[in-house]
Amino acid sequence: MDTANLQKNYERALNDIENRALKPAFDKIRQMIGDNENWELLEKTDSVEQNYRYLLSYLVEGVEDKERGRVYNSIIVSMFQLADDVFRHARVRNQSNIYCEKLRALQLSSLPEISEVIQRLLLDANEIESEQNAAQLFNACWLSDRLPSDTRNSLSAFLLHNDIKLYHKQLVLSALMLGCFAHFDETKIVLLIDICLESGSLEIRQQTLVAVLLLVGRYENRLSYYETLTRELKGLCAQPWFVPNARSIAMRFTLSRQTEKINRDINLKFRKHMSDIKPYLESQIKGSKLPSEFDDIFDDKNPEWEKSLSNKEVEKLMDDVMRMQTEGADLMAETFGRLKYFPFFNTISNWFLPYYSQQSAIIELKNTDESILKMSPLMCDSDKYSLMFASNQIEPGFFEMVRQQIDANSEAVEEQQKEFSFTLDPEKRASALATLYIHNLYRFFKNHPRHLDFYDPFRFPLEIYRIKQLKEYTGDIESLALFSDYYIGKDLYSEAIPLLTDLTGKAPSQAEYFQKLGYCYQMCEQFDAAINAYEKADLIQSDHLWTIKKLAACYRQTGQTEKALAFYRRADALQPDNTPTLLSIGHLLMEQSHIDEALTYYFKVEFTDKRGEKAWRPIAWASFLVGKREQSKRYYDQILSANPTPTDRLNAGHLQTASGNIREAIGHYTACIKEGSLNDFLKQYAADRPVLSRLKVDDVLLDAIRDQIIYTVKG
Repeated sequence: MDTANLQKNYERALNDIENRALKPAFDKIRQMIGDNENWELLEKTDSVEQNYRYLLSYLVEGVEDKERGRVYNSIIVSMFQLADDVFRHARVRNQSNIYCEKLRALQLSSLPEISEVIQRLLLDANEIESEQNAAQLFNACWLSDRLPSDTRNSLSAFLLHNDIKLYHKQLVLSALMLGCFAHFDETKIVLLIDICLESGSLEIRQQTLVAVLLLVGRYENRLSYYETLTRELKGLCAQPWFVPNARSIAMRFTLSRQTEKINRDINLKFRKHMSDIKPYLESQIKGSKLPSEFDDIFDDKNPEWEKSLSNKEVEKLMDDVMRMQTEGADLMAETFGRLKYFPFFNTISNWFLPYYSQQSAIIELKNTDESILKMSPLMCDSDKYSLMFASNQIEPGFFEMVRQQIDANSEAVEEQQKEFSFTLDPEKRASALATLYIHNLYRFFKNHPRHLDFYDPFRFPLEIYRIKQLKEYTGDIESLALFSDYYIGKDLYSEAIPLLTDLTGKAPSQAEYFQKLGYCYQMCEQFDAAINAYEKADLIQSDHLWTIKKLAACYRQTGQTEKALAFYRRADALQPDNTPTLLSIGHLLMEQSHIDEALTYYFKVEFTDKRGEKAWRPIAWASFLVGKREQSKRYYDQILSANPTPTDRLNAGHLQTASGNIREAIGHYTACIKEGSLNDFLKQYAADRPVLSRLKVDDVLLDAIRDQIIYTVKG
């Protein structure tokens, strides 16, 4: 069976087992065994299936059996293990990824016993030998099959031993997680949970908690069949620190999954910051006959929720970057992702190795000055190694300059380190430790040269409020509200929708949840769903200006002009003389061909707005449409003397064409082309011809003007 079909068959077998369709699952397992001629696995399959058939026959015959549920559950567990073992055996024979290559190599030289490596590591005095044994222990834990009880006990003692170096313990924990990603092992997950509960180290607790949450998310659909694991997991969830820590980790993980987008957005902000000389430049470039002030369709969030959402509009770009860093955004992923080409990273275990100064690769460097690491306190271990290796390739003079700058600003650096180390706040420190470990994982699963060989946890959301085994503790109203606010604050609207849907069901009298749900649907351009949510919010809390404006904008977006106009009139009654609302009403009246009435609203805008310029374009165009050409010309003269756009020049040309002033019209059209292009002009000119025809401009004249323009431009 080829690799693709093997994977599909395995996933289908697991799906059948999860849905308790055991006979089809047995068939798929036998298909996977196929021509591999593994008689041991075939015998195991026969044995488990025979037990299942016995259970079915007893059930059909009506035999009472109090143990039936337990036996049935054990058969399901055995089938999961069978599917895993068959799949692993077939992969090792047929696939070329790193995991399978190393397992094939072990068929020639067997995997060292974990307990033996532990003993060697305990006795090591030489750092080089210690590193070699630690790497061996990593590989043994990563590549091992299911852990037997004596090996599990040896690992537990090792991980809880006070004299074992912290970085060796952390390395083993990562290996257990990586191995369990590749091949499910209840014992490994239970061991991680036990260490999380029993270790007195905050670093160990946070790392194991990250690992457990990711593994529970990966194997959610099968975990409930494992009694010991279920019991241990409940014990973990019952800890008073579990829920806040799990929430924090899930949020930091979400940020890391958004790393590429965040870095792309930051780069765009930098470019915009450098080129954005005039704040209103974009709106001027996009000038049109009917400005889009009414389209607050994608504008600010409800200001009443701003306390629970992250403020994105900061005064300085660097403040924004700093804030995202403290929240856990991985802003250095792109930079350091390019610095993983050093020989150090050829060893897989080194990707997970916590940074320490006595590591042999660091000691061997020409320049072991670690002051450069102070440049960013929020730097994960993998990046620290990269930076130290990279700094040794920099000209000594440059490195010395950097070091002097750091020394000169030592007080600021120390203050920043104190802020980011969170030593005075255990909760923040715990969050920072988890964040840096997640960043380490991101480096491996995204930047390893053969990262596609591995299961990537960052491909999937960590929705702890939905995971069956966790939602009893993390799926309450408080958690759902917290996560939905977090997602909205990060502009992850599609992720927030299912949470808010749950919240509106659990708290149907809360208008705020319907508002947020409507806003998320609106930002996802699902306007009918947004209207439905906003209308429910309006029923609960009538005359709420923000909701009314959103309803008006959504109705406008869906082409329901009458309803949009009605809601904008309600908004005008609640907040008179609001410029965007008045403009919106004017635009909608224009769409309904109530041009004279629209003009009254535009003039009101001109009167109430401080500068009045927002109304010039619509007044000029509307006046032109109703035949008030002198009035239209007066406003176009004002527009053209200010900051005209190509569209303004086009419209001024239309006015002169309709007035019979062809030379002046051609002058405006030519200016329009100079600021844009001939092709754009011809498209706009053709689109506007029906308007000019309705104003009794002769078609022959319009054709002649078009051709004259082409002659003028092309010669």
